[in-house]
Amino acid sequence: TEKQGKLWKFFDSFGIGKTEMIGWWEKPPAAVVNRPETYVTAFRHPKRGVLVAISSWHAPVAGWMRQTLSVTLALDRKRLGLPAGTLKATDIMTGEAVDIARPMPLPDPKDGRLIWVRR
Repeated sequence: TEKQGKLWKFFDSFGIGKTEMIGWWEKPPAAVVNRPETYVTAFRHPKRGVLVAISSWHAPVAGWMRQTLSVTLALDRKRLGLPAGTLKATDIMTGEAVDIARPMPLPDPKDGRLIWVRR
């Protein structure tokens, strides 16, 4: 599909094969969000920043309630190799800038979001 092609193209240009994966299950985690049943896995590249994968198994109260969840992201900058100060962040599927200092929507919790964070 077009979505998969976009994802693989980004992985190639980002250098996903050169990253260190830091899973949501690791203690302490390198990135977390403030929602139950919502998890973050980070892919730390030595030069290109961090790819943050956010997904949720949080079920809406009822399927017909097309609920959009919002999450607040907290990053362990030292562990992820991110500098102090303002960071650039981009949703890799839409190309839109993301303000990771504010709550961000997860329009489809199962699809989640892939956010590229860098200097």
